[in-house]
Amino acid sequence: MTDAPVPPGSRPPPPLDLGGWKVAFALWFVLGLAVAWATAAFFDANPVDASQRRFMGTLALAAGAFAATLVGALSRTLAASLCGGVLGLVLGLFAQHAIATLQAEREATAQAGLAEADRRLFEAVATEAGDDAIVAALRDSPVPVAQLVCLRVMQGPQDIDTLMRLGRRLVDAGDAAAPADQRQRVLLLILYELQARYRLEADLPAWLALWRANEPGAASVEVPSSPYAPTTDDCAAVGADTLREAFQDGGLPTLHAWREAGFAPTPAQQQALLAPLRSVADVEAALALGLEVDARGTGYLSGSDTTALMEQAYGAGLGMAGHPDDPEDAESVDVVEALLRHGADPALRDRRGRDACALFEEALAGHGPDLPAPEGAQVKRARGLLCPAAAPTPAAG
Repeated sequence: MTDAPVPPGSRPPPPLDLGGWKVAFALWFVLGLAVAWATAAFFDANPVDASQRRFMGTLALAAGAFAATLVGALSRTLAASLCGGVLGLVLGLFAQHAIATLQAEREATAQAGLAEADRRLFEAVATEAGDDAIVAALRDSPVPVAQLVCLRVMQGPQDIDTLMRLGRRLVDAGDAAAPADQRQRVLLLILYELQARYRLEADLPAWLALWRANEPGAASVEVPSSPYAPTTDDCAAVGADTLREAFQDGGLPTLHAWREAGFAPTPAQQQALLAPLRSVADVEAALALGLEVDARGTGYLSGSDTTALMEQAYGAGLGMAGHPDDPEDAESVDVVEALLRHGADPALRDRRGRDACALFEEALAGHGPDLPAPEGAQVKRARGLLCPAAAPTPAAG
């Protein structure tokens, strides 16, 4: 069987049939639009210098033109393919540029509004203007006051006295200036700055007085673990972690200031104070003030929902890993022994089911495969305290 003869004057079908010039035009218009949009979006999301931008843009255009020419030639729709591709590229680049320009203008307007609100707020604080000036500055602010203060604090060190005056003015103005939760968050941001500037011991009593004025009936200084949707990534941790770190960094002076202000430390705050203590004397002093030896909180070293004993056991294991019988190891075990003597329960477990013994062994196992397993006297002593089931049984006499 042979192919039918081609009638005189007719052309054979094209090697690639796209269904006509209209389909080819539409196809390359859409492809050109997509390529231009993707290329422009890539440049916006990934900062590159001008020479790289020109090279990559030329490469994308050349590749698109070559593909349109090749497919157009094979489908005998060269003019329609090139016209559709060029038109799509031009419109895609124009649309992406217009959107980027509009976004830049909106961001510039927002930044200008933030700068103006920041200026008016802190100018009212600095000049001791009345509450009306504070209320007016915040009423016209494009963002809540906590976000405004957060953005300023995260720019760099701030004047502590100015921040404390701001806290006082917001508390005095009350709900007319900002809701209670916004005032609370501003106070947490101020506490964050006190810690960062090593002003915690000097200014903590005044800060606690502001918290008391903002929440007159509160029995403790407490916020949920994630009390606020973060306004910036840097502000995400300002909350319960900030209060925990006040105890962790401030130690017993923080506890005394808390008590004098009439606040009772929460279990998490008590654990944050006990967990990093490194001497028996400090442990004895803290527990003498009525702290719960098995209070649970966010783990500083080993995880979450841990007690001070779990944290101390984990820290002792880390200290002994790779260098047993260091003089500091004996102090770590002394602290573990003191906690046990005051009633710490070694059988309690964290959320992952690990008790103090398991945490000690887990940290100890981190000595590395190239080092001998720690087996010094302090390792054996710690195991005897934390892992009584693993302790050697004395030989019968």
